[in-house]
Amino acid sequence: MNEKVLPKLTGHLQIWEELGFQGKDPFSFGNWFLSAPQLFELLDGIRGPAEFFERLGFLRNLTYQSYNFHHQLKHALSLKAERDARARAGDL
Repeated sequence: MNEKVLPKLTGHLQIWEELGFQGKDPFSFGNWFLSAPQLFELLDGIRGPAEFFERLGFLRNLTYQSYNFHHQLKHALSLKAERDARARAGDL
């Protein structure tokens, strides 16, 4: 690690703590390899860091073996919306 990388990592960890995630490992989500278009699609509609991590957690183990990130994300979010609507209606 060189003198340019360490301050950036320290800065990221400080931001992590400011967001209230100091008790959580910032690397506990495993390795996510996303292209820029995939990341932008994942961020679509996100209103804050907590919602972003909630979405990552929801999608973490989700796979339909389609190898199509865009289709899987759309389907997963529709299932989540349906589940949330049922919970609000008291069906769960």
